[in-house]
Amino acid sequence: SGDAVFNKVRVCANGDYLVAGKIVYNNGIRKAVLCRINSSTGDIIWSCVPNSYETFMDVFWDMVETSSGKIAVIGSLSTINQSYIALVSSSGVYSASISAGAGYCEFKSIAQLPNGNLIVAGYLKENSNYITTIVELNPTTLARISQNSYSIDLAIPGSTTVKSLWPVSFSVINNTVLLSCIAFPAFSSAEVAGVCIYNYDLTTRTLTGNFYYEPGYSNATDYSFFPLTETDFLLSQTYTLPSFHVAVSRIINGAITY
Repeated sequence: SGDAVFNKVRVCANGDYLVAGKIVYNNGIRKAVLCRINSSTGDIIWSCVPNSYETFMDVFWDMVETSSGKIAVIGSLSTINQSYIALVSSSGVYSASISAGAGYCEFKSIAQLPNGNLIVAGYLKENSNYITTIVELNPTTLARISQNSYSIDLAIPGSTTVKSLWPVSFSVINNTVLLSCIAFPAFSSAEVAGVCIYNYDLTTRTLTGNFYYEPGYSNATDYSFFPLTETDFLLSQTYTLPSFHVAVSRIINGAITY
């Protein structure tokens, strides 16, 4: 119907592409879809749509190819605000899945840590706020190793305007784990107050980082985060006011250089 979309693309160890998103059928039903694509020809090697209860999702948000060759993918069933994490074989066959919880729970990003664990980030509802939560999982069984939530005040000290922190993307460089989030003044608002880029400590499981924003342009609608090194990265944001435009910043050692 025109509403199908790919949300993420990843490159496999052998050069194949993985793409994840949703497909919408003529009857309006939408389902999550995961495809493996030959990067040389563009041909679809395989595609899979979950249909069992445990993996019935209507959208996939992100995925990662693990060191063992399996694909860990996260998605959600929006009708009940419930997220899932599934393992898929290199040939597109489901092998395991778990529910990440229901009720204003949304997991959006996944990566594999240097120690082999899977790390997943999303948000959970806490009173009237929506806060970041990070879960570490066993890469074979998906058993939970740890789960921690990070309040707004803890993540952005002294912040009284930000009500929601939504993780968007992990970047793992050597032993440094970076997590980017977008900050909303309210869950129901389309406005974005700014961008948070955190360092996730693998030992203490704490977040430290900075909150970046462009004064006067509080309604950024989208952004992308491009790490160059552990301490040097680019940040792009699109704005709708005063006119639609794109801003690109370079951040080195926590300071915006341009």
